[in-house]
Amino acid sequence: CNDRTIEMYGFASKNEVLACTIGDLSVEVESYTKENAHDLIQKTLTEGSQIFEWQAKNKNGVLFWVEVCLNKTEIAGIKYVLAVVRNVSERKKNEIELFRKQHEVQAILDASVDVVVLINSEGEFLACNEKLAKRWNLPKEELIGQSAAKILPPHIFKERIERARKVIETGIHEQFIDNYNGCYYDVSIEPVYEIDGTIKNVAMFSRDVTDTIKTNEKIRESEIQYRYLFEQNPAPMLIYQRGTFRFLAVNEAFEKKYGYTKDDIKSMVLTDLYPIDEKNAIKELANSLKGLAYVGEWHHVKKDGTEMTIIATSHDLVYNEFDSRIAVITDITERKAMEIVIQKSENRLRKAQEIAHVGNWELDLKTNQMWLSNEAKKIYGLTNTNKEITLDDVLQIAIKRRKAPLDKAVNFLKIFKKEYREEYQIKRAND
Repeated sequence: CNDRTIEMYGFASKNEVLACTIGDLSVEVESYTKENAHDLIQKTLTEGSQIFEWQAKNKNGVLFWVEVCLNKTEIAGIKYVLAVVRNVSERKKNEIELFRKQHEVQAILDASVDVVVLINSEGEFLACNEKLAKRWNLPKEELIGQSAAKILPPHIFKERIERARKVIETGIHEQFIDNYNGCYYDVSIEPVYEIDGTIKNVAMFSRDVTDTIKTNEKIRESEIQYRYLFEQNPAPMLIYQRGTFRFLAVNEAFEKKYGYTKDDIKSMVLTDLYPIDEKNAIKELANSLKGLAYVGEWHHVKKDGTEMTIIATSHDLVYNEFDSRIAVITDITERKAMEIVIQKSENRLRKAQEIAHVGNWELDLKTNQMWLSNEAKKIYGLTNTNKEITLDDVLQIAIKRRKAPLDKAVNFLKIFKKEYREEYQIKRAND
């Protein structure tokens, strides 16, 4: 042995080394026993040179890794095996650390929800995770070392490799959306730095976002339809935020009806539309509304100060992420005015009938239901009855000797739907 061997194994002299056996310098664990060593020596004698790594032990029992090269030689007719031993503990340590890190990296790759690949500038797979293998239905081992061009459509590969090379050149990441085979992929390419700061490879992350994009497309379509229905609706509509009552949107019909512009609306709240005596009441009601609700009759004030009577129906809505309500408004000002006119006319008619002692009644020929004016009830003596008055009740009031002509006239009316005129005597029901 030489001095380097003495130093490597921690002995003080050559004699100490020569006094040792192979077993003394080995760890005596599986694959590194003296029997394994003897087998390698015999193999050297029969087959020639052998190079292998060996776990050795120094004088103090400290383990270390060596690389051994065995060669057979012959001196004075005697065959020997010459061993050249090199301490590779540091290299082995680095290899073990690299192996550990590679497994850690692989574990991280496989834990990712995205497809992750490490590729070079030629598009070859250097590493990948199980998600990629699953996407393409190929064993991971078959993908490593292969070009992405073998699995990607040509135009997709061309775009990705150009972007990868750009990242290698600039060190700036790229992100984009791929669309092929009816699917959408969100792709991100990140630079991978070497120890010396250079970039030779890139990490590519790919996530299937098909469902998200298609859902967003449906949402956009729905929003377009909603905006059309909202903006083009002939009825005035408004959207206000719950709690603050701040206006979030109004449609064109609202602007035309009320005279307010969209700029006006930006600084307005719901209660601004109501007269002073209704503000507190509508605020209290609005705070309690849930789901579809008819809010009844109220008064609104237009921009020019004109007051109108309205009815409104509203419903919950999430608008631009705000908890809101949408309301549809109907102007019933003219209808209310007409109701007043009709009511006044009815009052005049009733007064005129009272003065002239003239009454009238109506008969629904389909349902046989009757309606009598107040004066008609007085004439027939039916003012004190609570039951529904029928045609028979009216006909029974006629005295018997005049009832037959009256019945005939009424039947003529029912059949031919033509007016009749008949005079007859009655006996009031309450006489």
